[in-house]
Amino acid sequence: RPTMTALAIRSDGVAFLAASATMAVLVEGLKVLAKAGVYPTTFTRKLLHMAAGPVFILTWPWFGKQPSSAVWAAAVPACMTAKFALVGAGLIQQDADVKLMSRTGDRREL
Repeated sequence: RPTMTALAIRSDGVAFLAASATMAVLVEGLKVLAKAGVYPTTFTRKLLHMAAGPVFILTWPWFGKQPSSAVWAAAVPACMTAKFALVGAGLIQQDADVKLMSRTGDRREL
């Protein structure tokens, strides 16, 4: 029988995965729009910056009230930031990410 702490960690882990998936859908959806030329990349870049925060905030209720829940929630944007930093450093090749988030198409802007 799992303890309350184990249940909280498990539910926060599920919340982390769900919030990460939600953010990934946002980013990937905007990449599709940018690649298809539906909107100019300057607009999709701004849209990503304007939408990411509110979308992430909407996922906060998915996390528990344990002190560790804040760490799980903070890990979502931390992981996204780490991924973009790796792309910017050239350690991960993601041309669509660079196109979506950079002003000039230079990965070092990330």
